[in-house]
Amino acid sequence: MDSLKLFEFIQGEEDDSNILDQLQQHTRKGKKLPWFQDVIPELIPGVEDSHTWLSQARNLLWTDTEYDEHEKKIDRKKKLLQPGPEPFAVDHYRLRKHWPIYVEALRPMTKRMLAAVNEVYHVVARQDCLTEDRNTAGLTSETDDKHHAFVTVAVALQDQVVSPIIGDIERQQESLSDEIGRAQDTDEGDQDSVQQRLDLFTEERQESQKLLKALKKFRDILVDEKETQDRRKDLKRNPVVGQSESESDLVIPRKRAKQALPLR
Repeated sequence: MDSLKLFEFIQGEEDDSNILDQLQQHTRKGKKLPWFQDVIPELIPGVEDSHTWLSQARNLLWTDTEYDEHEKKIDRKKKLLQPGPEPFAVDHYRLRKHWPIYVEALRPMTKRMLAAVNEVYHVVARQDCLTEDRNTAGLTSETDDKHHAFVTVAVALQDQVVSPIIGDIERQQESLSDEIGRAQDTDEGDQDSVQQRLDLFTEERQESQKLLKALKKFRDILVDEKETQDRRKDLKRNPVVGQSESESDLVIPRKRAKQALPLR
C-alpha cells in the first residue's frame, strides 16, 4: 500500500487496530512518509485529537524533535485562545479553533501565504495562528511529494472550506443590506429600537466584510501558489518545455530523423 492509498485508507477506516497495522507494515518495510504526516491533521505536531490510535501512531512516526514541537505548539495555542480584553466577534464558522489546523498542512509556505493565513486569523482571533518556525521543514523532501501534499490540501481547503464560507458570507451580506435598508426606511415604532437594530446590522456587516476580504485574498494566493507549483513540477519533469522555441525546434527534428532511419 503506497502512501496515497494509506492516506485514503485512514480517512475511511473506523477500526483503530487496522490503521495501526497498516502503519506498522510501512515502518517495518522502512518506508518513509515525508508528506503523509502533513495531510493527516491529527498527525501534525500541535494538533490534538481524541482518536485512540494516535499515541501509538505518533510513536511510530514522530521524532523527538516533532514531540518537542508538538508541546510548544499546544502551549502556544492555549495562550492564543485565552480571551483578550475585548470580546471576540461571533465565530460562525469555528475558524478560531479550526483555521490553524486547516492551514498547518500547507507548510512550508511562502511569506505572502503566511501573511494571508495570519490575516484571516486576525479577523476571528486577533492573533497570528502560524509562525515561520516550520517553513523550512519540508525543503529537503522530494519535489513530487511536496507537490502532491500541497495540491491535496490546497484543493480540499479551497473547495470544502474557503469557497463555501465565502459564498455564505456573500449571501449574508445581501441579506444584511436588505435589513439595513428596511430599518432606514421605517417610520414606525420606537426610533431608539430602530437605531439599535440598524447599528447591530451595520456592525455585523462590517465584521463579515473583514472576514470576506481576508478569505478572498487567501484564496487568490492559494490558487496562484498551486498554479506556480504545477508549472515548476512540469518544468522539472519536462525540461524541453522551458527551452526557447528555436531550441525546441532543433530537438524535435533530430528525434524524428532518428525514427525515420531505415531498419538494417
